[in-house]
Amino acid sequence: MSKEKFFIADPFNKNHIAMIENFEKRAKLSSKLSESLKLIATTKTKEEYENNKKNQININENLFLCNSENKITDYCYLQGEKDRKACTLFFTSLKTSPKTLITLASEYAFNILNMEDVFISISKEDTSLSNTLIMQGFENLGEINGKLTFLKQREEVKESLKGNKL
Repeated sequence: MSKEKFFIADPFNKNHIAMIENFEKRAKLSSKLSESLKLIATTKTKEEYENNKKNQININENLFLCNSENKITDYCYLQGEKDRKACTLFFTSLKTSPKTLITLASEYAFNILNMEDVFISISKEDTSLSNTLIMQGFENLGEINGKLTFLKQREEVKESLKGNKL
């Protein structure tokens, strides 16, 4: 049985960079997250990077799942604002539905980053992902800038946890 692990991409972790490069090649992705992470590591010290993350209002993180063979199975980009307590998750356009990553990235946003609102913006044509989001309690807000936008709020997370307790 294969267990996937959840990671926040670290520009100073050579293993993360190598795994991301391999994933980009396998998935034939045009965006090069690996290059962006390498640039951060060459222009800042780890201490500067960590201090910037703590002190900036904006949050920009890359989250990924890795299987037992150290291969990335999916990743997404999280863009948020600490003061508004809202973030948006952007997923890669893979053929598989990122159900596990949606759950883990949302939980990370709510429980670690203390977000109140999690938005996900997807292609209008991606009906599979749209159905997955609705099943996971996201509300379809409709089309915004040519993309379908979904929202899940912290209250809904609390309510669903209450419903699970007997």
